[in-house]
Amino acid sequence: MPQKTPFYDIHAAAGASLVDFAGWLMPVQYSGIIEEHGRVRTGAGVFDIGHMGQIEVFDEDVLQGLTTNDIKTLPEGMGQYSFMCDDNGCVIDDLIVYRLPDRMLVISNAVNSQKVFNIINVRDPRSTMLYGRRTAIAAQGPLAVGLIGKILGSDLSKLKHRQISPVRIFGAYDALASRSGYSGEDGIEIFFDDRAAAELWENLVSGGFTPCGLGSRDVLRIEAALPLYGHEIDSSTTPLEAGFGRFIKFEKGDFSGRQALSDQKNKGVSKKLVGFELAGRAVPRQGHEISNGDEIIGSVTSGTYSPTLKKPIGMAYISMGAAGKEEMPAKISIRDRSFDVSFVSLPFYRRIKL
Repeated sequence: MPQKTPFYDIHAAAGASLVDFAGWLMPVQYSGIIEEHGRVRTGAGVFDIGHMGQIEVFDEDVLQGLTTNDIKTLPEGMGQYSFMCDDNGCVIDDLIVYRLPDRMLVISNAVNSQKVFNIINVRDPRSTMLYGRRTAIAAQGPLAVGLIGKILGSDLSKLKHRQISPVRIFGAYDALASRSGYSGEDGIEIFFDDRAAAELWENLVSGGFTPCGLGSRDVLRIEAALPLYGHEIDSSTTPLEAGFGRFIKFEKGDFSGRQALSDQKNKGVSKKLVGFELAGRAVPRQGHEISNGDEIIGSVTSGTYSPTLKKPIGMAYISMGAAGKEEMPAKISIRDRSFDVSFVSLPFYRRIKL
């Protein structure tokens, strides 16, 4: 049976459309994907991210040997983006790792959280999975930081990107606030005690936040060209192929997948992640093929209709033989029809930083 976050009853009572996502019953939409997307781009939206894994790790050397980034360079109170890879250099999961005063906090994708925990726990038996004790929300949008600061009674505007700081929720519960998110907008993610879930959500909604679901979250992250496990990255893809070589620190020493990734870096990748726009109104989806004449040169990883750009967009892997020739004529096949494709630089959308 699918699991439920502490917000499930609130979602159901509000009439949200609920779906099974990675083994969790999650809201796909409340008022509608387009409306929710617009609120995040122009105001403030709140997402239930209680399905994301939260793992406490006490031996930083374990993470140093399991992840691609260099934890030794991570200051206290900051987070870093990283990958956990297998021996072939392929992605087990992409992670955010935070350094707290007495431990590390690892945020993993829901679909991989148990797998990631099991790998860590073998090496650090003190590590703990926090499901059933801690949950999380993401407050996103240009107004989000100010609004949530007022609700919590804490000025969060001074936090830097991926900085994490302790806060109190209504004076009763310890929590952690991070200047982070998955929408391409400014925002705060709060990791906190399950028992505060209902009260905090109700205060956020009454305080100016629009409840948002997975549907708008996916459109937002595609516009910002943020990867999703099972789409742009998976167990057959390396961080180098996905264009994330900057998060691989070969100089730090040995880590899982290092040799395979080093070999691939020296040899060169066989495919490249690119962005594209579609002529017409059809929406590209994962698996749709991209061709140049009779030659199939790539495959879509994610696609959507962009409310910001008012056109269909997507990301795809194309062969390195086609990479560097993005001006060549290309087409995508959707329901037995062909549509012209224009390759564009990523991200599709970048917020204006004030």
